Amino acid sequence: MNDSFLALMSKRVWILCIFQLFVIVANVAIAWSGEREQGKPVVNLRFLAQIGSPGEQNGKFIGPFGVHVSLGQYLYIADDLGHNFQIFDLYGNFIRRVGRRGAANKEFAYLDSVITDKNGLIYVVDTGNNRIQVLDAGGGFLRQISRWGLVHGFHNPRDLSIDRQGRLFVADWGNHAIQVFAPDGEFIGKIGGHGSGPGEFHNPINLSHGPVDQLFVSDFKNHRIQVFDSRGVFMYFFGRKGDEIGELKNPIGLAFDSRGRLFVSEYGNKRIQVFAVDGKPLGVFGESGESGESGESGESGEGRGWFKAPCDLDIDKDDRLYVVDQGEHCIKIYQIE
Repeated sequence: MNDSFLALMSKRVWILCIFQLFVIVANVAIAWSGEREQGKPVVNLRFLAQIGSPGEQNGKFIGPFGVHVSLGQYLYIADDLGHNFQIFDLYGNFIRRVGRRGAANKEFAYLDSVITDKNGLIYVVDTGNNRIQVLDAGGGFLRQISRWGLVHGFHNPRDLSIDRQGRLFVADWGNHAIQVFAPDGEFIGKIGGHGSGPGEFHNPINLSHGPVDQLFVSDFKNHRIQVFDSRGVFMYFFGRKGDEIGELKNPIGLAFDSRGRLFVSEYGNKRIQVFAVDGKPLGVFGESGESGESGESGESGEGRGWFKAPCDLDIDKDDRLYVVDQGEHCIKIYQIE
């Protein structure tokens, strides 16, 4: 054999060795990634700040329940036991308070949710008064949607979501259904009924429209998330009662980050769980599961990754996560990393 042939063979052997090494490294990386998806968190949260503390003064709460990021600029906090909602900027600076206990216009009874539409109109889910109040951007009363009754009206509505067509979807806790309204408040129809089968509910409590306008519903006492298409047709559900990864206990808040991952607050498990849009679990954060680098906290549960009674949550355009911890009378803010 001549020297040139040996040199060529030697080069081929080195190329083959490098290729085999690459395959081994790739397989290890794939295996490591799969291990993380099956058990370890693939989402990390970094604690940033806390808004509020127990009290009746401006900027404090008695029993907050709902949180909503409005127009990328403001936070609307529904103080359920305070019978009002408060508005903050995204840095936690108090702007104003709206409402007091009562049944007149701009008065509320245990309001659970407040959201705004793309025009800045404010929709208040006035749970105890069995109605939706609509206010202008300045807080002035415009109209109400009131359908009281065990069969054809509201029975303790808990949350509201608006789809891309401007239709209003209301989680009707006591009627175990989702009621649907046109943008002008005209009743269109309802989704579901009492039960545990596909498309049935046992106390629906929270709603969110997904990246392609599917409707995600927290089915509180069935311990699952149900998903419907834009026509209200049942698609699939995920979750069952338990405290393992992928299981749920009394889910409430629903929100999507910029990557389309679904964050769910679990009132019963005192944690936040993260899912792919198809229901595949991606990680947990909080007392009942592994937490990110903000997992350590003191006995009070203030800030960090410890929750006493997590209720609603929302996510802003910069992937900051806002979690209402009703048990601590505050909103905890995290950066999704």
